Amino acid sequence: MKISLKQKYIFLSVIAMLFTECSQTEEDMLNGASGVCFTASIGQNQTRATEDSFETNDEISVFAFKGETGFSGEEYAHNRKYTFQSQLFTADEENTIKQPTDDSQLSYVAVYPYSTATDAKFSFQVKEDQSAGSNYTQSDLMMASTYPTDAQAPTLMFSHCLSSIVVNLSFAKAPAGNVSVKMVNVSTTVSADLATATFSSSGEANQSVVTAFNGTNSYKAVLPPQTTSMGSTGIEITVGDAAPLSYKFPASCEWKSGIRYAYTLYIAEDGTVSDVKPGTPENPITKRVKKTAFEILESDVQNGAIYDFTLPYQSEFNYDEEGRLSKMIMDITDEEGIHISDIESLTYSKTSIKIIEEVAGSNGYIYQITCNLDENNRITQLVKQYEEDYTHTLQYSYADRYPTQITFTCSEYPEENWIQNNKWENERIINYEVLDQTTMESLESATLKYHANSNSYKYPVSTLPLYEAESMSLAYLPESYFGTKVNVFPIETIIYDTKSRHTYRSTCTIEADEDNYVTKIIDTSIETDEKGNVIGREVGSMTFVYETVVTN
Repeated sequence: MKISLKQKYIFLSVIAMLFTECSQTEEDMLNGASGVCFTASIGQNQTRATEDSFETNDEISVFAFKGETGFSGEEYAHNRKYTFQSQLFTADEENTIKQPTDDSQLSYVAVYPYSTATDAKFSFQVKEDQSAGSNYTQSDLMMASTYPTDAQAPTLMFSHCLSSIVVNLSFAKAPAGNVSVKMVNVSTTVSADLATATFSSSGEANQSVVTAFNGTNSYKAVLPPQTTSMGSTGIEITVGDAAPLSYKFPASCEWKSGIRYAYTLYIAEDGTVSDVKPGTPENPITKRVKKTAFEILESDVQNGAIYDFTLPYQSEFNYDEEGRLSKMIMDITDEEGIHISDIESLTYSKTSIKIIEEVAGSNGYIYQITCNLDENNRITQLVKQYEEDYTHTLQYSYADRYPTQITFTCSEYPEENWIQNNKWENERIINYEVLDQTTMESLESATLKYHANSNSYKYPVSTLPLYEAESMSLAYLPESYFGTKVNVFPIETIIYDTKSRHTYRSTCTIEADEDNYVTKIIDTSIETDEKGNVIGREVGSMTFVYETVVTN
């Protein structure tokens, strides 16, 4: 069976070891001698001083529930304080969670930072001076949750709940003094609901927040998700002892949970602050992806892990006169350091799209794909013919625009034939199951969770939906569309189960620019075996470079 994670175009990364060698005390913890402890990872959107890990003495609140009852049922453990020590979150005797004696599995919800006030619903305040000490990281509200498990050391995969604002400054003349940046007329209070994993501003937008240093002429702050007020919310820049320079957002901005927004301001010699450097075209523009790059930030795999991982690569996209993708060049370096260039060429008609993949410098092709389309531009059939002279076919069935079933057939390898059933809810695929076409045995299933307000993300790559469609997931689109306006990347978490009973959990953190175009996706992936033991961990990063398309 071809599973989606093994397609080289899928940049949902895959796995690496989570643990280094443990001391005897750590082994006792992992074996349950001291009750439940936790390993943890952070979705990396660079909003912490330590970007990819927790720091010693960090504290979290942990809730435990029997099964999947969550906050709708009775709590098994309420707001237990766990502290990060020696690469694990552990608790004292009073707070340590013990496994149930009736062999029930527990699910967990955790919140950073710890607070005695943390509950199913609670109020959170970001620090008003995030330049001081640990105030920046203490403002970075994060949440993690697990499925039911009897593991003694479950993994908590934290996601950022608030908005990250980055202000980059460009000076016409070098500043004559220390620079400080303040966000003005913003809300600093968050209303959190852990049961629904929603976070929104609840206070008046009349507060100020001093930003933290983020590198040369760059500053950052963590703020509640909120809609700013046009002409009121803004940025205040102070250089030395001079009077503050003020910039007000000319339009309202909607800052979403878990997204980083970057603003670049130009400071002229006369102190005028603008968001456009003189000479910048004012024509309306749209963006399309010109280049992407995937790199593996962390990767290690234990024996017994079943998923492959994607090699690092870079891609460049070319478009035809109608704005459709016409060619993609992918540069890959394999495990032996050999450089390979794959070229995908696309041609279009009213009823089909044809793609040929070849290796640069070769005389033949790797495969040819024909996508047959219906009158609504949806794929009804995908035929892939390999140079080795075998072919596989995918048939797509739809219900009210949404692909509900995909059938894979390969006459040369009938043992690999499968059927995938998709379940949709609110225009999103929420789970799918892959069945052996002969025995109807379940081979793989997946559950998908989405970022709040996910439709705000813009991700205009016209090529990737094809590869998603071919490799079964179809998770990113409500229907197949091959234009330049694919603009949704909503997934926060994917959880895969296979017939080997391994579970693969992938959590995505998204960074976006001021126009909500996705600029980076960092995916943290963990694989556990049938006993709930972590056997692999990987962190991968996909970055996007856009080109503008001027419209008249």
